[in-house]
Amino acid sequence: MEVSKQNNFKWWKIRLGFSKRYFDVIRIDHFRGFCATWISKVSDKDATGGHWYQGPGADLFKNLHETPEIIAEDLGHITPDVNELRDQFNFPTMKVFQFLLGHENHPQKIYNYIFNSVAYSGTHDCDTIVGWFQALTPHEKYEVEHELKFTTQIIGQC
Repeated sequence: MEVSKQNNFKWWKIRLGFSKRYFDVIRIDHFRGFCATWISKVSDKDATGGHWYQGPGADLFKNLHETPEIIAEDLGHITPDVNELRDQFNFPTMKVFQFLLGHENHPQKIYNYIFNSVAYSGTHDCDTIVGWFQALTPHEKYEVEHELKFTTQIIGQC
């Protein structure tokens, strides 16, 4: 991290600059790594012996001459500092329909989507939407259908 700061984030500037030439919007996978990254030794049998290391945080994005349009992939174990970094630079959050099952306050519930979001039916880690739905239990299918009806009612009231 210190080397990256010392060379003024040159590698990131080159990489994001290159991407910006070809794409209007860049989705950054594992955005949480800008706050902290789990690092383990290559020689370790698995990653359980690793540790969290601080990422570049806001220093990187403040240092870019032009911040490209970025979508922050903020799925999984997200800590408050990740949300704060994302919001500090007004990067959209990701919402994934296939992750909507769960408790009422689950952030992937359609009615919990926030304005600055990009919604997907699934990700590269997901089954197709048809395959996903067919694999659900009858109770899970009921939950999905209930949420879709509930959301339709809310949208109709707007």
